[in-house]
Amino acid sequence: MSPEAGPPTNIAENPAVGMRWTMDLLHRYALRLVVAAEKAAAVAPDISKVKKYFILSTPRTGSTLLGLALERNGYGWPVEWFNPLYMQQVARVLGVAQLPFHDYLKTVILGTYNPALNVFGVNFHVQQYQLLQRQYGIDLFSQIGFDRGYFVQRRNKVKQAYSYAKSLKTGFWSRESEIEAGYRESVDAEVTPAEFARALSENLDAEDYARRELADRIDRDIAFDDLIGGKLGETLALIQADLGLPPQALESAIPTERQSTAFDEVQLHRLLANIGLPTS
Repeated sequence: MSPEAGPPTNIAENPAVGMRWTMDLLHRYALRLVVAAEKAAAVAPDISKVKKYFILSTPRTGSTLLGLALERNGYGWPVEWFNPLYMQQVARVLGVAQLPFHDYLKTVILGTYNPALNVFGVNFHVQQYQLLQRQYGIDLFSQIGFDRGYFVQRRNKVKQAYSYAKSLKTGFWSRESEIEAGYRESVDAEVTPAEFARALSENLDAEDYARRELADRIDRDIAFDDLIGGKLGETLALIQADLGLPPQALESAIPTERQSTAFDEVQLHRLLANIGLPTS
């Protein structure tokens, strides 16, 4: 096992351990990306007419599930390539301190688009878009020129905020990294009312920004609640039609393991009661 032998004994008090496993996973993503980009570049493809789409969301809304389903069906590899942590790992693989954004973007497109369908997709959070714009003056929409855009949201903002606060506290952002760390079941963590409130406020602020500033970029709203409620196949078919892709049988039975636990339900009930909010 790596990066450490055995799971930590108290993940709630040691989020750095979870982040080390998360970064190990992202490093493998970066290796896969760079290898694929180098192979694609060797044949000098024309990517000027690639159909480009984005998945925009706030944390813990199920955008990763949608991205996985799109990847399974050949619609690129739409993960969070504009997450600073992903960008750091790609630079590390390439052996540079920082990669110019133009070069990074070319690497991402070459390494993730599907030449057979001529389609590229990427998933990013509102907060990641804002960070790039604020700190580096990079506007993803003007840089990439997307053809279609999708906003994934979660109707139950309370459970979303709890999930976000828990991941911030544990450092684990996927069941995959928990399993690699040695956890047969999802990790548990005690989320405080203050941590919950901060996560809720951040996500609400980010969604409000998207609705106010980015509404003209978004073609469809997609609800996490619908994706896990049996409408994933229908959503994939809509995206297929939006992008003008050839009709094909779509795989919508995506095997995933949820990170929520029975402890989370009890913890959330107590947390809501503690701050005077309805618990049902």
